[in-house]
Amino acid sequence: MRHIMKVTFCTFDRAGDVGGTSTWLRGLAPALVARGMDIEVQIFQGERVDYPNAQWFRRAGIPVIHIVGKDTAEVAEQALNRLRAAPPDIYVPNLIVSGYFAAAEVARHGIPTVGVIHSDDPVCAGFVEEFAGGNSRWNVSAMVCVSRYLEEFVRERAAAGTEVKCIPYGVPIPGDSARWPDGKFRIVYSGRLSEEQKRIGDTIRQIIAALREAPEEMEAVIYGDGPDRKMVENLIKVEGAGLEITLAGRIEPEAVPGQIVRGHAFVLLSEYEGLPIALMEATACGLVPICTRIRSGNAELITHGENGFLLERGESIAPYIRSLRADRAKWERMSGFARERIAGNYSDALSYDRWHEFLTALCGKSHRAGRMPRRLSAPLPPINPHLAGLDNRYPGLGDRIRNRLARVVGTGIGNRGDAC
Repeated sequence: MRHIMKVTFCTFDRAGDVGGTSTWLRGLAPALVARGMDIEVQIFQGERVDYPNAQWFRRAGIPVIHIVGKDTAEVAEQALNRLRAAPPDIYVPNLIVSGYFAAAEVARHGIPTVGVIHSDDPVCAGFVEEFAGGNSRWNVSAMVCVSRYLEEFVRERAAAGTEVKCIPYGVPIPGDSARWPDGKFRIVYSGRLSEEQKRIGDTIRQIIAALREAPEEMEAVIYGDGPDRKMVENLIKVEGAGLEITLAGRIEPEAVPGQIVRGHAFVLLSEYEGLPIALMEATACGLVPICTRIRSGNAELITHGENGFLLERGESIAPYIRSLRADRAKWERMSGFARERIAGNYSDALSYDRWHEFLTALCGKSHRAGRMPRRLSAPLPPINPHLAGLDNRYPGLGDRIRNRLARVVGTGIGNRGDAC
């Protein structure tokens, strides 16, 4: 009887989640099931609530295991015990600190483990330092990077025993493509409404400035939600008064192409990215992208002047919008090239095939050795500064006793970190 490979992925869940990593896993997990794998998802969260990701995976027929708690070590051991009861062939801690510590025990028992580096930011650098390069006690078997830049970054830092692989995200290639406007030229933004990373305030101001050059001939639509929605609403109301700007809210990933395809230019002015899914979705629909030139992602997807534009920090988008509006042949040529770049190199089918091939090869290296322990077999290392916001250590018994005694003089150890 043929063995069906089982892969367990880790992720998080929260109300109103709009992150690209969740969009990625929602696409990948059912695609691997369709390719003959048994997929389950461990969802790490501070409380037992079915948020959007858990609901989505259950509707898709993918088993969900809630790992609930806040202390890193306790949560890691909870995950370990679930794995001990039903071991997978491969464990993917993804972006979960507790998952990585559980993965160390999984790997010690012959089961391959895979980290995923999604972004060019200090947190992901922390994952590389802690789980690929530093103390080999905690290293995963492999690190998958979503861009070529990130692959080079990890290769320079990874220990010899950690395999490094680049598997870019992929997006669906819709049947329809953007068309030269019969009416107004539409500028689109899609993604989190967040000042951190996405620089959404500057993005909205730049869009407003571009619209003011020809307010009767242009419009803008902002898709998404996030922590700075109120700021965006205020900018549109005050600085964008009299302009046609629609804040359309969050749309489900499967509905994105049908909405985005009605646009003509896509704007993304992020501080950093990995390989931005929103940009890929837009260019797959034939929108011409106007993006900041950053180290990871954008320059891999865009060749300046051919299938989009790469701007230096602070450079205005208005001249590029103006040039596209003034030259239909130029817009149609760049639109076609933008779509071809994604269809030829970054389709969802191609990405899922690469993941299937990689996991299948990795599974061939599996050599289960005995039963996994119920507890971590070594104390956790000191908290990596880059991971402090994700690595929450509660004081142990000795620390709690010392805390009580220390109240007399007003000192204490307390919790370190902000979230599980």
